[in-house]
Amino acid sequence: MSVILLILFVLCISSLFSVVKFMIGGNGAEGPIWQIFDMGTALATLLAAELVFTGVWFRGEFQGTLRGEIGSGLRLGAPVLFLDLAIFIFDRITGRGALNSVLMILSVSLVAGIVEEITFRSLILANFMRITGDYRGMLTSVVFSSLVFGSAHFSNLAMGADLTVTIMQFFAAFLMGLFFSGIYLTCGSIVPCMVFHFLHDVLAMLFLGINASGAVTEAMTVFSMAEEILMDTLLLVMAILLLRPANYEKIRGIWDRKWHLDRAGSGAGLSWADEEKTPEAAQ
Repeated sequence: MSVILLILFVLCISSLFSVVKFMIGGNGAEGPIWQIFDMGTALATLLAAELVFTGVWFRGEFQGTLRGEIGSGLRLGAPVLFLDLAIFIFDRITGRGALNSVLMILSVSLVAGIVEEITFRSLILANFMRITGDYRGMLTSVVFSSLVFGSAHFSNLAMGADLTVTIMQFFAAFLMGLFFSGIYLTCGSIVPCMVFHFLHDVLAMLFLGINASGAVTEAMTVFSMAEEILMDTLLLVMAILLLRPANYEKIRGIWDRKWHLDRAGSGAGLSWADEEKTPEAAQ
């Protein structure tokens, strides 16, 4: 229930800001001021979600989705960022694509990096790591959240995106979801995922054919297809390495500490506060 209600809360917050934007700016709210407004909306959504998730819903039970081994998470994602940079440099050398509005790209990327990571990783995986107690349960939650994340990109079709590109985005987003899940579960913080998501989108869209909504209208080419396959392969390899069974005990330990759980003793699956209330603890 917490997964569903907290995600609905995040969507309501985002929708509320969108309504305010429409009421003030109308359909033409696309200038620099509104792009800055969108970035502020993403940050406000992050703070609201963290406050409700940590301070209200699971008050005293959870350390939050921002705290963790952030430096470790950034190092784990470095290979993918290096490939992003290599592809970006190669595309600039070959002269493909025209520069888009930098502020628009920053706005679209920041909103996606924050709101999508909250919705598809932060809330879903954190909740499942509270209730699941084995490797299969963890992997199921990772695959589920990644499939939902990938499927959400089909909404780009309604904004004028190219069909072939959207289908490729589904597979790429699914694999990206597996990779980001591996980072989040391994370091305990959603911050590295937001950083890499933001940087990946900036590098991918800065010279890409997109419309005002950020939907990709440019058709796939042989080069872009090869680059996508290369990136997808790396994402899959990194996800397998991060989520392999040998890492489960480390991941389990990180999340037991984040949720104040003791799975080694008779209080397995309970918070410290709940454990103190059990007859076994009283004895």
